[in-house]
Amino acid sequence: HDAVLAATHGHPLALTLLLDLFAQRGDATDEPPPDLRAVPDVVANLVESFVDEVPTAQHRTAVHVVAHARTTTVATLRRAIGDELADELFAWLRGLSFVEVGPHGLLPHDLARDVLEADLRWRDTETFVQLHRRIRDEVVARLRSTDGVELQRALADLMFLHRGNPITPQAWDWSTLGHVYADALREGDAAAILAMVRRHEGVASAAIAARWLERQPAAFTPFRAQGPEPVGFLAQLALHEADPDDVAADPVARAAWEHAQRQSPPRPQDEVLIGRFFMDRGAYQAPSPSFNVLTIRTTQEWLRRPRLSWYYMVFADPEAFGPLMAYIHFARAPEADAEVGGHRLGAFARDWRRSPADEWLELMAERELSSQAPAPAAAAPEELALSERAFAEAVRAALRDLRRPDALAANPLLRTRTVRERCGDDPVAALRDLIVEAVDALAAEPRDAKLARALQRTYVTPAATQEAAAELLGLPFSTYRGHLARGIERVAERLWHCELYGPSVGGP
Repeated sequence: HDAVLAATHGHPLALTLLLDLFAQRGDATDEPPPDLRAVPDVVANLVESFVDEVPTAQHRTAVHVVAHARTTTVATLRRAIGDELADELFAWLRGLSFVEVGPHGLLPHDLARDVLEADLRWRDTETFVQLHRRIRDEVVARLRSTDGVELQRALADLMFLHRGNPITPQAWDWSTLGHVYADALREGDAAAILAMVRRHEGVASAAIAARWLERQPAAFTPFRAQGPEPVGFLAQLALHEADPDDVAADPVARAAWEHAQRQSPPRPQDEVLIGRFFMDRGAYQAPSPSFNVLTIRTTQEWLRRPRLSWYYMVFADPEAFGPLMAYIHFARAPEADAEVGGHRLGAFARDWRRSPADEWLELMAERELSSQAPAPAAAAPEELALSERAFAEAVRAALRDLRRPDALAANPLLRTRTVRERCGDDPVAALRDLIVEAVDALAAEPRDAKLARALQRTYVTPAATQEAAAELLGLPFSTYRGHLARGIERVAERLWHCELYGPSVGGP
């Protein structure tokens, strides 16, 4: 009964049609009600009950817009249909019996939304995809141009566009989307937050939360509904700014920080964040209005922090969250799991340097339209974090082996960030090109040009012997050797600077 009521939203005609369908099944009435997309005849009857006739094709498109967008404004219609008819179509939609006027735009009755969506997706998939993309473009444009409450609203609208994928209803509560909002800390919030932690995770976790509240109060985001009391919260810690003693005192933060250092160490200006505490006052980490806000709040960070490297999220039941985390392209990171007060917390991680926010948004656009659950995200292959001395020795070896691909293939630089970020399908060629570019960069500097000439004659276009290279350069052998040694040092310095601070070979 509950499943039937959920599928029909209690609408009398929908109930009647589903009961007829169950009667046709006979003994199969223990099966759940079908997805509306699987019963086009039922959908057709329901569509006719909502919109028997529409004046024009543009009016029909407007009906599908109001069914697909979380809320519809004139701006939504303008993006989806065009400027000329947007105001007229908005006024017409406003008068339809199944369309309500909400505080932020028009929205349809829940069943009308479902059946209109199912009808268009089954009847004309190409048009459905085009319409989805136009609505999404308007939402993304607002993401890039707004802040504060308007940004939260745009993020909720983006989140709503995922409702067609089978994974998302398991985690997100569409009926309460927008009912709870993220806020700043107020007086008295600390006590309420610590009470939640004690209730759901115990005294040991509450002591850690209290320490972080003192050290990074801005990391704590209360979630509120109608009243001032928090109904949930998120604590998103900045590990790159944290005192090492504070990280060491928290097993969860320590495990995440050590994982980042092992896998792909952050550069000095990179940010490392962890969703350290998240909970709803009553539901803890189950689907709830607070979980909706968690999604909105963390997505805001992922899209608005250009220097973000690692982001970690930890949950008390990582197995339950596996499908959703795979959907948003986070990998399970069991090496970053930790235990506090007898409670085991499982970690998921994503290195945003490998696939920045714009690429991630495109990936999410594909998943919004998919009817399949994605495979779990693969953990990023381990990179090698060399000491500066070991790095310089590897650069020396790479110069020596520059014309020997088999020897270059064993060079430890292939596993460093600098090479991996540009390797493509041929990491050996990427390493060779990187070395040559560094030598060429030296040649462009007047003070280093003589060093670059020694490197070029020795490694890039080598003479038969070092003595021959010195002769071609017109230098005494001892002077040539000095230039060569200093040139190797300068290439190593440049590439080490690149490893620490970014992909350009330019450096000190």
